[in-house]
Amino acid sequence: MTTMTNAEITALAIIQGITEFLPISSSAHAALFSYFFGRGSHSLYLDTALHFGSLLALLIFFYQEWLALASGAKDIAQRNFSTQRAKILLRITLATIPLLILGGVIAQAGALDSLPREPRLVAGTSIVFALLLLAADRKGKFVQRSIEEVSLLAMLGLGVVQCFALMPGASRAGVVMTMALLYGLGRKQAAKLALLTAMPALIGASVLGGLSMFGGASDNARQVEAIKEGLLAASVSFVVSIVVLSLFVRSIKRIGLLPFALYRVVLGLAIIAVVALEA
Repeated sequence: MTTMTNAEITALAIIQGITEFLPISSSAHAALFSYFFGRGSHSLYLDTALHFGSLLALLIFFYQEWLALASGAKDIAQRNFSTQRAKILLRITLATIPLLILGGVIAQAGALDSLPREPRLVAGTSIVFALLLLAADRKGKFVQRSIEEVSLLAMLGLGVVQCFALMPGASRAGVVMTMALLYGLGRKQAAKLALLTAMPALIGASVLGGLSMFGGASDNARQVEAIKEGLLAASVSFVVSIVVLSLFVRSIKRIGLLPFALYRVVLGLAIIAVVALEA
């Protein structure tokens, strides 16, 4: 695996910060960065640092929501399932269990680095899931349902569908928002659900990456260098993620999802064209 320069790490962290919470697939952009710039896949340690930066940004940005959900956990422990915060926590939990289980199984099998990242596949999934998102957005303009009104079974179904997010180009946020809009949530509630369900996914990615990292090489010099790279990646990812979160939450209800869907279609077609020209 080729060592990355600070400029390349910064570029990758900016990509992570911009794409992690938008419905445009962060994994697709990371895979394309590696492919077209000839870097190969970046290290698991660096990937963990990138996701940790986004995780920290989400913790801070939504701190009031997390405090409410913590109170929801207390309600559930006391067998009080009727509060809004308890209802939301139960739904978020059900919506994330399938992805965490499948991701854990893949990680245990040592197949995380073997997931398909070929550009034409990324292009295809980007286009297909963008069109699905756009179709769902047409419905999302006319409804105002809230997260706690969605049934528990429907949320579990959303969790199963969310597993498609393991395919670069599908976009975890995009898949969640597509299903949420089809369930009758408005744009802002769909975006909120996508962001709330991002927390377990980011924690899972960070934990799995951290566990795998400790089984790596014990070269002290390389470990010091890796820590420096990780700090740079996490810091840049954190700052960019905070900015993007703020802009996205404030504008999603007004601008809708058309710009993101169009971007993904254009990106997919551009990838196909570039790959065809290289052939």
